[in-house]
Amino acid sequence: MLQPKVPSLPDRSPPRPKSKDDLQQMVRYTPLELEKESHEYIQKLDFLADTFTFGYDQMECFLKTLNDHFSSLSEEQDDSAMTEG
Repeated sequence: MLQPKVPSLPDRSPPRPKSKDDLQQMVRYTPLELEKESHEYIQKLDFLADTFTFGYDQMECFLKTLNDHFSSLSEEQDDSAMTEG
């Protein structure tokens, strides 16, 4: 019994770098000393509570996100301090 020939899928892996210029610089973010923080605070960190890697060309976006995220956490703490006092 003959079976139809299945076309091969194109290789989806990125091309191998030919020179150092073909490589992309990467940054690895690793939060430190989270064991000293409360579970509630770690949950508020969201994705910033985990290690991840991103391209160096995305550094500006990462720093803005970091600033925005921690600014909102700071505002939440200020608001809760005002309601308690």
